[in-house]
Amino acid sequence: MKGAVEGVFDVGFEEIENVFHLVATRVKDQNEGSLAHFSITVHYDNGTSITHHDVSQFRSYNPVESCHPFEVVLNFTYLISFPNKSSPEKQEIQVAMVADSDAARNRRRHYTDGAFEYEIHYTNRTWATDIGSLLKNHGERFIERTAKLKRFFRRYNDIFLSTLSSVVLIN
Repeated sequence: MKGAVEGVFDVGFEEIENVFHLVATRVKDQNEGSLAHFSITVHYDNGTSITHHDVSQFRSYNPVESCHPFEVVLNFTYLISFPNKSSPEKQEIQVAMVADSDAARNRRRHYTDGAFEYEIHYTNRTWATDIGSLLKNHGERFIERTAKLKRFFRRYNDIFLSTLSSVVLIN
C-alpha cells in the first residue's frame, strides 16, 4: 500500500518525531506488537546520508559539514500479533518526507514541490488501511498544497516557455 501527499512543507525535529510517536502509539493502542527495527535516514544535498536507530540519537545529531537535508526516511518493522493468527507477523512501514525529488535517488515519482510519502508492506489488509489512513491524514496536516494553476505551470514550464518563445519569434 502506497500513498503520497504533495505540497510545500517545512519540517523540523518535532514533526519527524511526531511521525514516530504517531505510529508507535497507534500500534501500541490497537495491537499486541513490538517494534523490531526502527531507523531514520537523513539524506543531505552534499551526497552524504546518516542513519539513526532511535529518536534521541536523531535529535542530537548535527552535521559538521555545510549541508542541507532534502529527504528524511523513517523505517519501522513491527511484529504484530493479530487475533486470528498463532504467531506474530512482520509489518513494515516506510515514511519519507521529500523536499527535492530531483535529488532523491530512490523516488519513483517526481514532485514539483515536495511530498510526504508512505509505503506499507503488510499481511493484514485492515491493519495496513488503518495505518495508511493515519499517515495520509497526518501528512495532509503539515503539507501546504500549492494552487493547481501554479503546480501546472511548474510542471510544464519548459513546454510553456518554449511555446511562448516560438509564438513571439513567429510574430
